[in-house]
Amino acid sequence: MNIRLYYSPAIKEGINTDLFEQLQYLRSRREHGAAKEMQQLFPEGLLFFECLYGLAWADFISHMDRNSEISKQGKVEIEKCLKNINSPSSMEIFQEDLKLKNGAFFSGWSNYLLGRKLEISEESERSIAEINKFKTNCIKISESLKNSETPYLESYTHNCWPADVIICVASLALHDRVFEKKYDRLIENWIEKVKNRLDIHGLIPHSVNYKSGIPLENARGESQSLILSFLPEIDSAFSKLQYLRFKGLFVEKRLGLNAIREYPKGIEGQGDIDSGPVIWGIGTAATIVAQRAAQNNGDFTLANQIQNGIEAFGFPKVNGEGKFYLNGYLDMGDVFIAWTRSTEIKQNSKSNSWWQFSFHFWSLLIILPLFYFLFQIWKNPKKRIGKPNNFQRSNFRDSV
Repeated sequence: MNIRLYYSPAIKEGINTDLFEQLQYLRSRREHGAAKEMQQLFPEGLLFFECLYGLAWADFISHMDRNSEISKQGKVEIEKCLKNINSPSSMEIFQEDLKLKNGAFFSGWSNYLLGRKLEISEESERSIAEINKFKTNCIKISESLKNSETPYLESYTHNCWPADVIICVASLALHDRVFEKKYDRLIENWIEKVKNRLDIHGLIPHSVNYKSGIPLENARGESQSLILSFLPEIDSAFSKLQYLRFKGLFVEKRLGLNAIREYPKGIEGQGDIDSGPVIWGIGTAATIVAQRAAQNNGDFTLANQIQNGIEAFGFPKVNGEGKFYLNGYLDMGDVFIAWTRSTEIKQNSKSNSWWQFSFHFWSLLIILPLFYFLFQIWKNPKKRIGKPNNFQRSNFRDSV
């Protein structure tokens, strides 16, 4: 664990081979039904798995030669993801009778992945049908936002989570990057509405009232990490301010390493299906996703520390299928790690502050007493073996 705090991704011919190994493992797991398995564990497990996997590929191949074999493989995988996302088994849990058909979660994630596919493709490669679908989806999202009194749309009947709407708005910003500028004014107005409905910490809340947009639950680590992964695409200045508040309230050291709390400092709470396990106040999902939030907001030092902390505590393995964490216990964890790492940390971002030494100190406090205990056992073999005396052996023979 101490050694892995100095981890650096293996780069060969400009390609992050560690990330490629992760994607190969996930490709194998997907072919064996991982997305359907995740649907049994999470309310939107299938769609979430497919979108994160597809987006990881989109980021990974975005700067590659479009004619390379890896790039071709990535496009095939993204196409499979989009097909599965729009399948009846994926869409059956989403409600059509909402202001935004199928809700903010489905509309945001599915449209954003489609937009990323278009963005990384040459104009000559783009399907007219997919372009029209993406633009139509953007119109539906924009009209729903215009007709809403609050900046947030329902994901399910009477249920609003701002993080879901962030992805919807990010797809509008993506439209303006890929095609003509159309939604910049709407996005500006939307940001102003958001600023008027922040929580008690001045952050975008975790959940809100579907009618008024008033916070029902204040900011939490998991949703903040996700929001701050996309907010820079929408409004980088506002994102920077939100990130600094988030960092002050949620970043905390454990055993000398920086991690992300699930609840703000001074507040304790339980984990749930979204946060994953909350251990010692630290949210597992919040910490994993915060790597992407940090690097997208220019905090490459924290991104590097979280990345290497995951390497230390995730116990990665590599086999014939690829690279995976925690013995492949949960595919959703692996796909989140791949997605957060698909936008690589800048090479000059590594901290020179020797931040690993704090963990080394805590490790010594554990290791040295353990070595002393083992040394005492080795030094006194009778204590280790616990040999019976001659009388006991004699009685033992007689009894046998």
